[in-house]
Amino acid sequence: MEYNHFMPTRVIAKQNVVKSFEFAKIGRRALLITGKTGAVKSGALKDVTDALEINAVSYEIFNEIEENPSIENCYRAAMLAIEKGADFIIGIGGGSAMDAAKAAAVFATNGYEDMYEIYNGIPKRPLPLITVGTTSGTGSEVTAVSVITVKNEKGEPFKKSLKSPRLYPLYALVDPKYTYNLPWNITVATALDVLCHAVEALYSARAGEMSNIYAAEAIKRVWNAIKKAHWQTFVEFRNIDEEVRNELSLASIIAGMAINTAGTGFAHAAGYPFSTEKFVPHGLACAYFLVPYVKHMRGANEKLDKIFTDSLGYGFEEFYEDMKKLLPTPPALSYEEVEAYTEFTSKSASLSNSVVPLSKGELEKVYAAFINKN
Repeated sequence: MEYNHFMPTRVIAKQNVVKSFEFAKIGRRALLITGKTGAVKSGALKDVTDALEINAVSYEIFNEIEENPSIENCYRAAMLAIEKGADFIIGIGGGSAMDAAKAAAVFATNGYEDMYEIYNGIPKRPLPLITVGTTSGTGSEVTAVSVITVKNEKGEPFKKSLKSPRLYPLYALVDPKYTYNLPWNITVATALDVLCHAVEALYSARAGEMSNIYAAEAIKRVWNAIKKAHWQTFVEFRNIDEEVRNELSLASIIAGMAINTAGTGFAHAAGYPFSTEKFVPHGLACAYFLVPYVKHMRGANEKLDKIFTDSLGYGFEEFYEDMKKLLPTPPALSYEEVEAYTEFTSKSASLSNSVVPLSKGELEKVYAAFINKN
C-alpha cells in the first residue's frame, strides 16, 4: 500500500458559510478577485461584501478576470492589492477566478521584476487566500495549482500551470447554493471537468491508495449526478434540484483532492488548445478527449478498470455511448491545426502521467479524429 497526501486547505462546507465566517481573523483589508458576472449573478459577491462589512473589513474589488485568465490581469490584480494594502485575497467565482487569485496572491508578495519569473519559484509566502466557488467543476478550492494563460515568443496564448504547495488557499468556503441557478451548458461543462479530474487521477502514474479512494468516490458521485441532472433538464423539463447540485459540489471537491496527489493526464493537456484557440469551455475541452483517454488506459490495469466500472455502475461501452449523448458537436480541426496542436501538446508532462503513457504519434492520431473530412 502506498500513498502520499498533503492538503492543508481548511474546507468549510455548509449553508450560508460565507455569512457566518469570521473574516476579521484573517485581516483588516481584503482584495476581492472575480470575473464580470458569475460572482454577481450567483449572489456570492454580495454575501462576501455583506460579511466583510459586518466584520469591519475594508475591501476593493477587481472584477476583470476573464475565462482562461491572463497573466497580465493576475499581475494587475496584485498591483491593486499592493496599492490598497490588502492583508488577504478572496477569489470568488469558477476556476478562472480562483486560479487568478492564487497567482495574484503570489505576485503581491514576491516583487518579481518580470511577470514570468513566477514560474521560476515562489520564495516568499503569498498573501493569505480564501476561495468561494460559484461552479462545481475545477476543484481549485483545494489544489496547489493555478492555470494561467501566457504567451510564447510569437505572442500566441497558451495555458501554463503554476504549481507549488504555497498556492493552497487558507480556507475554502463551499456553499452549493451559488450553483443552483447555473444553466445546463455551464453545469455539464463543469461537471465533466470533475469527471475528467477523477478519471485522470485514477489512471495516473502518481496515483496511490488515497487518491484512488477520492477518484472512485468522485466518479460515482459526479456520474450519478450528471445523469440525474440530464434527466431533470431534458426529460422532466424542470430545474436541476438542490440535492443534485449538492452532489456535484461535493464531487468537485473530492476530485480536486484526487488530483492534488495524482495530477491530470493527457485529456487535460490535449484539451488546452481547444480552450485557447477554439474558445471551448475548459470542462468540455477536456471531456472531448476523455473517451480516447479511457480507451488508451483500458486493459493496462485490471484493478483500476474495475474501480472505474464499479464507480460508474456499468461497463466501458455504455460509458462511451453516454458520453456521446452528453457532448455537443466538437470543433473541427484542419490538418495544419492537428500538426500544430500535436507539436505543442507533445511537450506536456501530462502525456506520461498515466499507467499507459501517450506517444507523440498517438497524440497526433487523437487530434486527427477531429479533422473535418467533409
